[in-house]
This record gives sequence, C-alpha cells and structure tokens, in this order.
Amino acid sequence: MEQVEVVPPQTMPVPRKFWEGTWRTSDADAEITLRWEGDTLRITGQAVWEGDDVPHTGELDDTGVPVGNTVDYGVKDRDTYDCSVRLITYGDHIILSDNSGCGGMNVRFSGFYTRMPPDKAAH
Repeated sequence: MEQVEVVPPQTMPVPRKFWEGTWRTSDADAEITLRWEGDTLRITGQAVWEGDDVPHTGELDDTGVPVGNTVDYGVKDRDTYDCSVRLITYGDHIILSDNSGCGGMNVRFSGFYTRMPPDKAAH
C-alpha cells in the first residue's frame, strides 16, 4: 500500500499575481485590497456592521509576507486593541479570519472573499 503525503497549507506555493486585487465578502459587508510593495503584501480594507442606530466600522492597513498560501497581519489601532488577521487561499478565493479586534462593535472581516473584476472594484 502506498503512503499519501499530506502537504501542510503553508507550503503550497501561490503565484504573486494571485494575491493582487480587490476582494469582497459575499454579503458585501467587508472589502480588502491587496497590493505588492516590494517583497511585502499590503492589505487595506473596510468593514461595516449596520447597528440599530449607527453603523460600526473597521479598517485594515498593514503589510505582511506570504508564506505559501497564507499571510498573517497584526495591526495596532488607535484604541490600542490588537487587530490580527490571517488570509488563506482556497481555490480562486481567500478565506480571512480575524480576532474580533479590528473595528467597532460586531465588526468582522472574517469571511469568504471573491476577487472583484477591475471595473467593479471600489477605489
């Protein structure tokens, strides 16, 4: 019987061009943009949670270095809450998970992201 080798996700190679672009969650409450700056990948993003009276928002702006199909970011915001997110590629999509520290009450970036066509991406 042949052995099957399980390859950990962090060792799967992902082309640089895969990461670049604007990505949005299916319910459009969060959007991220990824752009290369030398050997680092900058993430910027906005998320919103519509509360009863006032929407709560969150922002991302940080750089990280991809390791295979994963990028980790750690962001320090003005209120000294640590925001950290992890991106993992999944087929033609990105799965993002956050630590709930990236914005106002109930604001989450966590989700399944799809790349937006260039003509549909917000600037």
